Parts: sequence; C-alpha cells; structure tokens
Amino acid sequence: MTKSWLMIKSVPEGENPVNLPFKIGEVVQWLDYDSDYFSDDPRVLEPGKMLECLNWAGEPIVIPSSCVRTFTSDFELSQVLSRRPKASVTADFRASTTNELTVKTGEVVYLIKQLDSDNYLVLNKSNTRGRVPKDVLNILIAPTPISDRI
Repeated sequence: MTKSWLMIKSVPEGENPVNLPFKIGEVVQWLDYDSDYFSDDPRVLEPGKMLECLNWAGEPIVIPSSCVRTFTSDFELSQVLSRRPKASVTADFRASTTNELTVKTGEVVYLIKQLDSDNYLVLNKSNTRGRVPKDVLNILIAPTPISDRI
C-alpha cells in the first residue's frame, strides 16, 4: 500500500479554515515519513507531530498529525484519486526544460492546475510533476474552478 498519501480530516483547533492552505477532505502527500513508522498500526499517527506535506498543487505545507489520517487501503486511495481532475495524453510530448514533463500517448495524468491558456501542471503515475501543453491532453475530468472551491 502507498503510505505517503494522507487525507485531511480536520483543521487545527482555533484556526479559520479559510486562511489555511488546505481543506478538510483534501489529499496531501506526506514527504518526511519513515517507512518503519507503519510497522505497528498504519491507521494511527503519532500525536503532537508536525508533518511536512505537499498539497495537490505541489505547494509545501506543514500540518499537525492530529489533523490527518492515513488511507485504510489501496482501494480507498484509488477511489479518492479516481475522482481527481485528469487527462489522457493524445500525442507524445518530450520535455525540453526541467519544468516540463515528458508524457506518452495513452498515458493518463492528473491535472493539478492550469498554468496559462496553453499549459497544465500535471502529475504522472510515477508521482512526477511538470508542465504539459494543453494541446496534447484530452480532459477526462475537468479541474474545479478556484472560485467553486472556496
């Protein structure tokens, strides 16, 4: 099971959710985890710890362990990720800069955000992020506009 993904279950006590870089129900990638941590009970996170994570947009956030939970199974994680914005690649694209991502025809990528009118920031199945031109993507599930998420 992939152990580096967490779901936000609450906000820190006394914090206004509007001012936070994450929201309840969001999936974040846990960056500083130790695989030995999961040897006992993977559902219980050690209380009182601050976890370094990346939100869906790839921005670093630090969140208290009491505000997140692990996924109970690969199936639960796959169900959550299957609802994420995504696109299929319609033509090969070879990255020419470190900000771009090489993708191949038929590959399915997650859409993180639209960077401009011509490009998306995407995440592939290998968990690598990069810019991909919009014209090589067939949008399967469109991203929610920011105004709808607030």
